[in-house]
Amino acid sequence: MAEEEIEFQFVAPPEAPVFKPTETEFEDPFTFLEKIRPAVEACGICKIRPPDVRITVRLDVLTFILWQ
Repeated sequence: MAEEEIEFQFVAPPEAPVFKPTETEFEDPFTFLEKIRPAVEACGICKIRPPDVRITVRLDVLTFILWQ
């Protein structure tokens, strides 16, 4: 039985969409997900970059007690 060589050509998939919600949009993540759902369903995957949130928490390194 002779084996045939099949030429394989890789076709790169399209880039996944990247969403960068604002702090206001990200306050309710489920509403945001419903908003972007049609675009995500079209390609099957996405990336969500959460907004930059600065949390100001101080830690006493000697006692490991959090204080603000």
